[in-house]
Amino acid sequence: MKPRQLLHLVALGLAVAPGALGAQEVASAPPPAPVASVPTPPPVPAASVPAFSAVLAAQAWTQLAAQVDLRVQRGKGPELPKEMRVFVRSSPKGQGLYAEFTSPANMRGTAFLALTSADLADEYFMYVRTLRRVKRVASYTENFMLRDFLSLYLLKPRAELWQFGPGQCVQLEGQTLWRFEATPAAPDTQKRTGYARLVHFVDPADLVIRRTEFLDEEGSVMRRQWVTAVERVGDQVLPVEFQTQDLAEGVGAKIRLHDLRVNEAPPEDVFSVRRLKGL
Repeated sequence: MKPRQLLHLVALGLAVAPGALGAQEVASAPPPAPVASVPTPPPVPAASVPAFSAVLAAQAWTQLAAQVDLRVQRGKGPELPKEMRVFVRSSPKGQGLYAEFTSPANMRGTAFLALTSADLADEYFMYVRTLRRVKRVASYTENFMLRDFLSLYLLKPRAELWQFGPGQCVQLEGQTLWRFEATPAAPDTQKRTGYARLVHFVDPADLVIRRTEFLDEEGSVMRRQWVTAVERVGDQVLPVEFQTQDLAEGVGAKIRLHDLRVNEAPPEDVFSVRRLKGL
């Protein structure tokens, strides 16, 4: 298998047969599940909706570690289970994400490292198990792994890539939420992410982003993801269960975080290329 093919398979843990990678009918994708997983808050006057910076400030953690269970489904095909362990760090200078597959056997040991920077000097690396080597990975949209996996609720929203407008108070599926729309803050945001706009829906009760829609230049939704469960860890309320649906690819995934740890020191070299070379 060529390295480029493997990168495509790693996106959202897609270890599927090559023949299953063709485009699927969007109509086969199930509708999003309800976003509410906490009691519905009372209506909020529009004037009291804060700036999106308040949502970012509520995400005060600097280190996060978890076991991740993925169930990936293409069209009406079977769900394919995957397991990973992830470490995340966050600082004003940037974020880091290390993810390593632990299951199934044919993906065990495959790992990638994302080092994002506030000055956009991002670096991405992947350990290709079949080649027993570390490869630097392009950070632009042709790489499905970076476009899709890094947009899950694992990294914080990147202010250097997106500029959020004023919030609006909306009703969505019976729940009062704050709606924030983002437009590119950098000239190459769309090239880096694959999306022209983002829309976040935030729960006023805990400031958790409950739903995100990823739009193209024409305003059509290309991808959506939504939180189905949250958990309080210390003083932080974090998504621990969420789903995502890629309408362009016809692929859906269910994600569950276990053994979630916040602000505990990770292994010393976990955010280094040296870690990947030692696999």
